[in-house]
Amino acid sequence: MTSTKSFVMSQFHNSFGRVSRSSGDTTGKPVVRRPEPGRSPATWLLRGLVAAAFCYLALFVLRADIRSLINIVPDDASYYLNIAENLAAHKGLTFDGTTPTNGFQPLWLCVLTGLFSVRDSSPETMFRLILVLQIAMLACASCMVLALGPRGRPSSFTWATAVIFVFLVVERAANGMESALLVLTLTALLRYGSRTQVLREFAFKQSLVFGLLMGLVMLSRLDTVFVGAAALSFALLTAIRRPESRWRALVGLGGMALGATAVVSPYLVFNQLEFGRVMPISGVLKSSFPVPSISFDAIRGLGHPMAAVVLACVSISLYYVAWFAWKGRLMRRPHAHPHDDAMAILAAGVVLHFCYVLVFMKWAVFYWHFVPSMLFVSLAVGSHALHVQLWSRRPRVRSALY
Repeated sequence: MTSTKSFVMSQFHNSFGRVSRSSGDTTGKPVVRRPEPGRSPATWLLRGLVAAAFCYLALFVLRADIRSLINIVPDDASYYLNIAENLAAHKGLTFDGTTPTNGFQPLWLCVLTGLFSVRDSSPETMFRLILVLQIAMLACASCMVLALGPRGRPSSFTWATAVIFVFLVVERAANGMESALLVLTLTALLRYGSRTQVLREFAFKQSLVFGLLMGLVMLSRLDTVFVGAAALSFALLTAIRRPESRWRALVGLGGMALGATAVVSPYLVFNQLEFGRVMPISGVLKSSFPVPSISFDAIRGLGHPMAAVVLACVSISLYYVAWFAWKGRLMRRPHAHPHDDAMAILAAGVVLHFCYVLVFMKWAVFYWHFVPSMLFVSLAVGSHALHVQLWSRRPRVRSALY
């Protein structure tokens, strides 16, 4: 009887030991393994709710009274629609049918012109289709946003990112303007920079692709040139501050510059040949560059609530840039995750653009000019940096968030 009992107990301990070793536990205590956040039921529930939110928005756009839609869309959207309709009808780049203009964001106008070329419907139908197209763009961007966060983080970060993205970004980007396309291209750029080693190894082909995506971002909205400047500065500072990576960083710098130039230069050359200046007419009229005209009037024109949102987003971006510079001692050593690098580039672009607005913009500054800052805040909530600070190094916070 004693030998039988000893045999059973030995078999139990052997089996339990195999389970403990397979789960990485060496204490002999049973381990309760949680599902990975990316595959947990809560995460799938979140994805379903986000998809339902976008479906609701699409149905609202298709079925709502047209006056309700017109009230939530800026008047500037009609400017795009008229130019795109005239261009599709082979009347040229003109708003009124006679006077040529280049006061538009080129990539969004190309999308609208293509839509008007393949479908000729009533203005109301085209207006609804354009808004549905923007919702589809934002839905694609949301898929990339939810996938940008680091693995192993708690579901709470995913929920917070999704909520802020929907209520801070989507609500303002589905506006008939270029905002939805800008969010899509910016998210694609950040995802590529986060999921590859382009900002670490600076391989030429990857840097070239990064530059091409950067060019699309600039064509989506021209003042995102500051994001491109931040990316090139990142590569240049890497070459200066890290001697062991100097040549690779210079090769990456050349690849990024080549890719972006290949995308943007045809538009700039066209402007110079057709209108006599590289900058579009809207930029010429609104900006005092290169003569400073420092004023807060442009920001005050947003209204108090929106100005507060913009200032908060820019402040968070500035804090992230300062944290990134201090953590890496101004590019002397790399950060733990490529996502931190990509986020720093976007944050620096946001800060540079805001400084340009304060120093050179005279009037006509609207909320959609600051959509990248809102996108940054939504991504910062689920960023690798916040995950490390609150999740890996703060056990009490980790327990509270789970």
